[in-house]
Amino acid sequence: MLKIQNKALLRDLMAHLRPAAKGESDEIANARYRDLVRLGELVVFALAAPLVGLMLFRTDPLGINSGFPWAAVGPVIFAARYGGVWGTACAVVASFAIFLFQGFYPGQLATVIALAVGTLILSLIVGDSSTHWRKRSGQSDAENQYLRHRLTEFSKDYHVLKVSHGQLEEFMAGQRLSLRQALQQLKPVLSSTPDGIMAGTELMAIFSQFCSVQVAGLYAMKSSKLPDAKPIAVHGDMGELSLFDPLLNLAIKERKLVSVKLQSIANDQHSSSLLAVVPIADSQNHLHG
Repeated sequence: MLKIQNKALLRDLMAHLRPAAKGESDEIANARYRDLVRLGELVVFALAAPLVGLMLFRTDPLGINSGFPWAAVGPVIFAARYGGVWGTACAVVASFAIFLFQGFYPGQLATVIALAVGTLILSLIVGDSSTHWRKRSGQSDAENQYLRHRLTEFSKDYHVLKVSHGQLEEFMAGQRLSLRQALQQLKPVLSSTPDGIMAGTELMAIFSQFCSVQVAGLYAMKSSKLPDAKPIAVHGDMGELSLFDPLLNLAIKERKLVSVKLQSIANDQHSSSLLAVVPIADSQNHLHG
């Protein structure tokens, strides 16, 4: 015997299941209703022409002697409306009805048989063509809907990019100096010191201003593979640098920028204390900091 430990959880689960079950039952009921309506239409289209002909033209209810076999009209229209399978079923019912009226055509059995077989074949051809064109129309509608969806996404991305570009232009217009001008002004300071990286305060100011960095530290290299733990310049609450940090060692090895992936942060798999390491190397791939 099971004992329910959490009745509130059970009530929530049942509340989520009821609408889905109700929606599914409504869909099944609607499908059955549509099938019943289609079956009624099948009978009407199969028997309408012979019955109307029987009431109006008792000597020729099927229209065989009138120049046009009106008994074949209903199944053909039904096949064009609902496709090959339903059209063939309607033609079969109409063929049985045509044979029931053969007593009105003594000596014309071959003509009645030809009318029944022709109705069946014509309904099959028209229904198959209708199914084919409906399939192509459905594919075209799906492609158009997909293209409209992509166009909507493209329009949204374009407007977002336009707004972002406008904000960037406003930001750049509010800047007193561009990055190029700031580096040009820093050039005399860098050339006045034996090692350009020793002008760390000026470099950190440019880095924080133009890169939107909140916390960073600038460190010189003791050797080609070992940085100095003492920072040249610090921006924000940098904290102590771990010389065994995996990101730091990877950046020194690859001589390229390395950073933490967002997935590792979200999954609590980030063991490093650093988020990004930016090596400062010259054109000869000599690492300075």
